[in-house]
Amino acid sequence: MAEALSGGFEGSDSAPKMRQRNGGAAALARAAVIAGFAILTSGGAAPSSAQARHVSIGYTYTHTRVNCPGAQPGGSEDSSDAGRQGRRKVPSVDAADSIVFHYDQPSVRAQVDATLKAMRASADALRLLVWIGGSDLSATSGPRVHLGLFSNEANVPPVLLNNISGITKKAASLGYSKVYIVFGNQGSTSPKCPKSGQTGCFNGSHLAGDWNLRKQVIDAARLGSSAGTSVYFDLAGESCPGGGGSPEVQADMQQFVTYMVKEYAKVYGDDHSFVSCHGHSLKRAKNGLDSIVALYRSAGIRPHTLDLHIYVSDEQVVKDVLTYGESVAQSTGWGLSVLETAYDDQAVFSTIAALRQHNGLPLFETLIIWPKTLDSSCGFSIQWPTDLSKVDRVVNG
Repeated sequence: MAEALSGGFEGSDSAPKMRQRNGGAAALARAAVIAGFAILTSGGAAPSSAQARHVSIGYTYTHTRVNCPGAQPGGSEDSSDAGRQGRRKVPSVDAADSIVFHYDQPSVRAQVDATLKAMRASADALRLLVWIGGSDLSATSGPRVHLGLFSNEANVPPVLLNNISGITKKAASLGYSKVYIVFGNQGSTSPKCPKSGQTGCFNGSHLAGDWNLRKQVIDAARLGSSAGTSVYFDLAGESCPGGGGSPEVQADMQQFVTYMVKEYAKVYGDDHSFVSCHGHSLKRAKNGLDSIVALYRSAGIRPHTLDLHIYVSDEQVVKDVLTYGESVAQSTGWGLSVLETAYDDQAVFSTIAALRQHNGLPLFETLIIWPKTLDSSCGFSIQWPTDLSKVDRVVNG
């Protein structure tokens, strides 16, 4: 996401857990983070470095309705024992409420458009998810949402492509500066699903068809863009090899991600793609970032950004992960972003602010909020629209 180094794709006619540490430095960092928490609570402004770029604030929007017991618009669900037990029994989203699948329906379009407009007051980046699955989803966890079966001839239904173009076009018309399209895989198309001992898991024969569907979605999203709105693509959500898992899973992820990155480079040859990594620990972040840097260099293109997904309440872990990410960004000349974090992960917000306050994270570009609270057992617990202006004030000052 090195926006300062790349103009981004603009327009359809462009070319193709808690851990304590001692010591003065740690105490200083904690003091800065505590100050950030106070700012977030009071809604005040955090001072930022004169050299720091403006950080885009955004949100992931996937469904019109969140079905998490006790969830409130712009808030969290019931934290009582009864509420937690209930959350385990009820799925938090349903395919019937997917905005990508149903934006063509007038009532859904009206709700989505109203939400995009309301959220634009405090956000300038939008993130959409596209799930892809094979014929067998028996090993899939979470909502079984997929585009269809795979073969080299498979086509995404035109209505879905029109919906993706339409949502992107609407976001552009409202002045969003960035739209992110994230590809996730389920069942026999997912490299995270080990073949050993299970049915319905990763099958490398799906790779060509999987890319074919991605390309159709990428082209549709680009058609919806306009001058001033850049569209970027996470080719394999949270799939940086080296981040964890069995040797079999790691080999499958390496094959899968290498294929997608190189196919993208062949067709588009630009820097509008990336692959997101886990940032839950320094080890996972380091292994993931190192692997994705090697992959992009082997493909001969640069990613739009280095992307770490962080759901951590320990400010020291957040600091360690972000500091390493920034060191990789500095060594490569690429940008750094956190395109997934919880709605209330104050450790992330305040640590970013504290580092920027002391001239850290000069290459940090975008922060995207996932619609859930940090301690929620629901995959989704926040109902958009809500206000992200406090996050903006903490991060940007």
